[in-house]
Amino acid sequence: MSEPYQPVEVRRYDPRDSGELADRIWPCYQAVFGDFDDLETWRHNLFARHAARVGYRLVAAMAGRTVVGFAWGYIGQRGQYWTDLVCDVLAHVFMTNCLLTSAKGAC
Repeated sequence: MSEPYQPVEVRRYDPRDSGELADRIWPCYQAVFGDFDDLETWRHNLFARHAARVGYRLVAAMAGRTVVGFAWGYIGQRGQYWTDLVCDVLAHVFMTNCLLTSAKGAC
């Protein structure tokens, strides 16, 4: 027999409110990514660090008190892993496209 449907509420949280959700986000995060061994390491090395960044926002989908989905983001700055990776890749793609285009006489 299937479980009864439980409605999902989606809500945005700002940095001052997101910390209280870390314990509830952790099981969902761990089920999807599995890249941290324990809650405290994840909270310190990823969650709290990201929550302190400029423009941080968190959206969580809750079924009762259980987090069933989430997303967060912030305004990236140079010196941060993801921002540097994306900038480097995009610079390479831009240069490759420009070189390919210039070989055809368009740049």
